[in-house]
Amino acid sequence: MIGGIARRGLSRILLGDPIPQYVVVGLQEPQREVVVTLEGRRMPSRDVTRNNVVVSLRPLLVAIGVTGQPGAEGDGSDACELVFREASDGAVLGRIGLRKAMSLPLGEGHYLVFAAVGRTDHCLRPARRSVHCAHQWWKTRSRGEPHNFRMGFLDSWRLWTFYVCPRPVALISVQHDGADNMFPMDLIGPTENGYFSLALRNTSPSVELISKSRRIALSEVPVELASAVYTLGKHHRVRHIDLAALPFDVEVSSEFRLPVPSAALGVVELQVERIHELGSHVVFLARPVSDRRRRSGRRMFHVAGIYQDRLKRLGRPL
Repeated sequence: MIGGIARRGLSRILLGDPIPQYVVVGLQEPQREVVVTLEGRRMPSRDVTRNNVVVSLRPLLVAIGVTGQPGAEGDGSDACELVFREASDGAVLGRIGLRKAMSLPLGEGHYLVFAAVGRTDHCLRPARRSVHCAHQWWKTRSRGEPHNFRMGFLDSWRLWTFYVCPRPVALISVQHDGADNMFPMDLIGPTENGYFSLALRNTSPSVELISKSRRIALSEVPVELASAVYTLGKHHRVRHIDLAALPFDVEVSSEFRLPVPSAALGVVELQVERIHELGSHVVFLARPVSDRRRRSGRRMFHVAGIYQDRLKRLGRPL
């Protein structure tokens, strides 16, 4: 035991404290820290900072909405990648290799789905990266938490790179046939052709609620509500909740009359038009019906621990 403590102490001295997979930060919406581009050998670089979402965790699938017909980026014979850069100086933070999996019609455009097939990380120094990966691998193998969703370890690495770009967290409200639910999500995001994408694990009881009601209220929550938001994570495993037991005050949305936090920075009401099951998740593609800004403030985001570690070394953590 003493030897283990000594080894951990020496590791901290030489390589620093362990890095969490993800951390919570508060940022103005939209985030302006990281730029994401889609790049390939036979295509012009495309800025997809506000147009890239994870749609499955097992396997790891990434989607991008495009207007018109898919171009070279949709050609399965040509590899492409997501490139993550510092907005301030253009420094490359990481890359995720992509291979086209499918193209789904979406309004006047297409929803391109890619399998993640590679990654590079420039946030950590080599020794620190090796220790971080070994530590996370050990945590994944040693913990027997029954409700955790286990990904393949290589896909977990790729997901850390994906979260180098801060990802907003929202509370999702849904009602159907007397059942109410409200739960946090961050596998969400807009597309350039007007649709909004939300990916929910296919085992969630709320898949049925959303599929039948086709109506969602998405609340943009301030970072000050982060602790309360995390307590709602357990709602992913139930079909119905007691709204009176929520840890904050609620009111109703303007069009669908769905319960939303009174402290929400904004509320977007979404009409679901298309539903696809992709890997471990069900993807809901929806059109905004209303988008109401309520107040200013810093929104709750998730960001990869490896990026926050880099920023700490530079003296400017988020």
